Amino acid sequence: MLILQSLIELTELVPVESYSMMVARTKVMQAQFEGTINESLKRDALYCVISFHNFNHASCRKWEGILN
Repeated sequence: MLILQSLIELTELVPVESYSMMVARTKVMQAQFEGTINESLKRDALYCVISFHNFNHASCRKWEGILN
């Protein structure tokens, strides 16, 4: 019953059409991201993020320039 009440309150704040479009866009983005990961694994491709933001923060310093 609590879930139903929450959904009713949500539809009062956000139109159902807007919410459904947001959910659809989010799911498509997730599917594309997972598809990219699966394709890269299938091809034995390696992708990484190079960490560099040029700060002297002590806890960040050891990770500067590291491949993630």
